[in-house]
Amino acid sequence: MVKPKKTELERIQEGKGKKIARAFFLTFTIPSLVTKELYKNAWKIRNEKTQRSFVMPIVQNYLSEWKKKGFIETSKIKIPVKVERKRGKPYNLFSEGFLMNLEPIYSYCKKKGIKFNDEEKQFLKLNLLSEDIRKEILKEYPNEDIINATIKYYIKNTIMKYFFFLKDVRENPKKYKKQYKKAEELNNPKTETGKKMKRFHKKIMKELQESYGSNTKKIILDFDVIKIIAYESPTTPSKILFRTYLDEIMENKEFIQKLDNKMLLALQISPNLKIKNEKNTPIKLVKKVGRPIRSSLVRMVQHR
Repeated sequence: MVKPKKTELERIQEGKGKKIARAFFLTFTIPSLVTKELYKNAWKIRNEKTQRSFVMPIVQNYLSEWKKKGFIETSKIKIPVKVERKRGKPYNLFSEGFLMNLEPIYSYCKKKGIKFNDEEKQFLKLNLLSEDIRKEILKEYPNEDIINATIKYYIKNTIMKYFFFLKDVRENPKKYKKQYKKAEELNNPKTETGKKMKRFHKKIMKELQESYGSNTKKIILDFDVIKIIAYESPTTPSKILFRTYLDEIMENKEFIQKLDNKMLLALQISPNLKIKNEKNTPIKLVKKVGRPIRSSLVRMVQHR
């Protein structure tokens, strides 16, 4: 029985295509460099015989398929490719580079009934496009395909990080005494800088009041503490992502909630975002069947 041909998404997630997709995901590159990285022996034998660049047919074929589906972006500026020679100095050839974009994620989610709008796509593109972020994604999830790796990275470094900070801040307020003091200055400013900062809180304060009633002051204070912690910690690509995430919550909470829901649903997780007014109960994440899955979510996004 003849096996059905794999789809473009399946090629990204399975078999040899998974490694090829990861190679095109990191930065703009060319098929010959991907071949050199993934098929070292074949590259070495061919290069010694011909002294020319060599591309494995499977690399070229997969790249062509992905380009047709809109999964690949082409560099606007040609990139230099170093060419070694047995005699004489090496030289550079300039060629168009290719980069795997985030469209495979949107196609994957669409098959699950999850659609991203243009604003959501733009937000994810701006925050997940940098080479430093992509390097972290591949490093944290070395055995994952780029679709699951990217979704898990986003959830781990935005949603989960916020939940864990929220839980820690509420359970260990003494640990964050200095941050609480700074947060109180934001809400009762005495300096000009503090007064300017307070303006940014008005919108979210109003939204939280509508959602959580009398517990609003405590919630906004906890949020401010988390934001201060995020900005005090050393700058890394994931920390920059988290800071941007917190800023977006302040400016457009509803937008972030909808985006988070979609990213969680992509892993078949549904958020329960209700917080009891009188108790500082940490937000829980639940499976569609309703059982708490905090520990299983952690396992899902851990290194593999």
